Amino acid sequence: MWVYKKISVHSLTLIHDDWPCDIDVHVRFPGFLADDDVVFEELWRRRTELSIAGVDVVAADEVGSSAILGLHSLRKPDNPRNISELAYLSDRLRGRVEVIDSLARVAAATGSTQTLGPLLESLAAPRVSGLPVSPKRLRAWRWRGTGSSRAGQWLTYLEDVPWYLWPKELALVIWPPRDLYMQEHPSMPDSTWALFRDRARRIVTGAGDVLRMITGRGQRR
Repeated sequence: MWVYKKISVHSLTLIHDDWPCDIDVHVRFPGFLADDDVVFEELWRRRTELSIAGVDVVAADEVGSSAILGLHSLRKPDNPRNISELAYLSDRLRGRVEVIDSLARVAAATGSTQTLGPLLESLAAPRVSGLPVSPKRLRAWRWRGTGSSRAGQWLTYLEDVPWYLWPKELALVIWPPRDLYMQEHPSMPDSTWALFRDRARRIVTGAGDVLRMITGRGQRR
């Protein structure tokens, strides 16, 4: 898929008619800013087993799961569901000193101390020195959470595009050809007016989000 080649994709969703839910298969998780293998080894080291439908399966332990849920909630911090989930997580962990200390150490080891900052601060977690974080990865995380569009992900992608390719790539990003746009929006009615209206709305939303990123309004610290 064209968009997958442009934007770094962290997971694929698997759906089956006979399944009661869909399954997201992750190759990485946004917010863990250390290298993927470092993050995996840290979470794998802390793995546990859960019994689901009578079958024992390997899973992240409570601390690793808390880090994942925290990052998921903070990815779009203004989303009502995310606000609710973060509040639930904070309430569940508050006062549990050993778990909070372990969470702070996991954050340090996976490069997520800053991205998990609001959660760690709400729990009065100790400061733990850890891996240095790439400013570019931290900026990409902050951009990702600004606004409701993918503008932050597109800006991150365009940062790596040679200047002489910008006109072509920017044109594709702003106004993708019909087949490519339908590829990313398969539920969109295949009519000229519907496509024009949706792409125009996308430009307006994206432009507002880019302005917020440039001015720093609405970005996480």
